[in-house]
Amino acid sequence: MKRYKHYKFYTEPELRLMRAWYHQIGPAPMARLLMIEIGIQRSVPSVQNKARKMGLRYAGPKKCLFNSRQVPHNKGKKLSPEWLEKCRKSHFKPGHLPTQTKHDGAITIRDVNRSKTPYIRKAQGKWQQLARYNWEQANGPIPPGHVVKYRDGNTLNCDIENLYLVSRAENLRLNQNREKAAKSLKRTWFHRRAERAGATSFVDALLKGFV
Repeated sequence: MKRYKHYKFYTEPELRLMRAWYHQIGPAPMARLLMIEIGIQRSVPSVQNKARKMGLRYAGPKKCLFNSRQVPHNKGKKLSPEWLEKCRKSHFKPGHLPTQTKHDGAITIRDVNRSKTPYIRKAQGKWQQLARYNWEQANGPIPPGHVVKYRDGNTLNCDIENLYLVSRAENLRLNQNREKAAKSLKRTWFHRRAERAGATSFVDALLKGFV
């Protein structure tokens, strides 16, 4: 096994000391004890990892943790009527909504596919893309398999004159960048072998035994 210079293996005296004391004092005091008794400095995470690999567990009390027998100091106590009346003014009423809740018809701007896209609230918890909403208000429901596009390419311009409807297949063709795709295509093994053999077509490569 390759040994790195910055890594120190635990010595046998360290292991004996950990077996004797780790379950009583825990990782941080154990690291200090190793420094005092053995003279080797170990970090607390290093001691914890080594103890876990050795199957050692700290059995002492843990700070900032409740145990199963601890009883809360306010168990069984109720708020006095005076304090209950004082706190009642700040209680949330049934159906309370946060102050930043948007109203129906409110418009927000969201980042969708790296572009700013407006959304309109139709009801509580129900939002719709503003372009689709405006199209449906003017032309009725959008047929399945169709999308709304922008004539000027500006997703913030949701005027009905700037919107038009296309199928998903047509939208795919409109979004294709053939020049960029042609440059990014990788040459296959067939093209490389045929090029080295001087083949000019698939039939030529077939006759030369490369296919």
